[in-house]
Amino acid sequence: MNNFNSELQRDIVHGIVDDFIKIVVFSYKKLISKKESQILMEDKRRSLLLDEIRKNKRNFNFDYTLAQLEPANAETGTVLGRTDITIFIDRFTDQGITVECKRFLKKDICKFHIMQEYDGNGLKRFKSHRYPVTYGYCGMMSFVEEGDYHKLFHLLNSIYNLEDISSQYKLNYVSNSIEIDDFGKGLNIFHIILNFDSNNINL
Repeated sequence: MNNFNSELQRDIVHGIVDDFIKIVVFSYKKLISKKESQILMEDKRRSLLLDEIRKNKRNFNFDYTLAQLEPANAETGTVLGRTDITIFIDRFTDQGITVECKRFLKKDICKFHIMQEYDGNGLKRFKSHRYPVTYGYCGMMSFVEEGDYHKLFHLLNSIYNLEDISSQYKLNYVSNSIEIDDFGKGLNIFHIILNFDSNNINL
C-alpha cells in the first residue's frame, strides 16, 4: 500500500485505525483499573500504555507492529525527531500511521498551551510532513495527568471543530477532524483523550 488513492485502501486504513482505537481504549481501562494515583511524565505514561497495548493486541487480531520511528530528511539523512507511536502497516518499509502523544497538567489545559504544544509540536509535524502521513491518517493522544479532561475536549473542539465519536468506543473522549496540510491536502486526524487524574476518573 504505497499510494493513498484508492477507496479500498482508505477502507483498509480506516479499519486499522478503528481497531487501534479499540485496543487503546481497552488497554487504558485495564491500566486505570489498577487505581494507581501517580502523576507520570509523558514518556513513562506512553511506555506503560504501549506495553499494555502490545499485551492486548492479539485479543483484537491486530497483527501490526507498534513502535517508535525516527524519520529522516530524504536528502540529508538528518533525523527529524522520534515519533511516539507508529503503526507499521507495510512490513517492508518504515511507513505507517503515526500517533503523537501530549501530556496535560491542570495548568496546561488552556488555549495557549494547546496552540504551543498540541498544535505547534504536534499537529504541525503532520501538516509539514515532518512525520510520515503516507496513508492520510494520523493521531493525537492526550494524557490528562491532572485537571478537567472535559474542559480539554471543549477547548480542542473550539479550535479543531471535532466530530465527537466517543459513543462508538464507550469512552470520553474520542473524536475526528480533517486538517489541511501545508501542501493543500486533507489529513484525517483522530484525537483520543485519556484521563489519568485519579480524582476525576469517569468513563
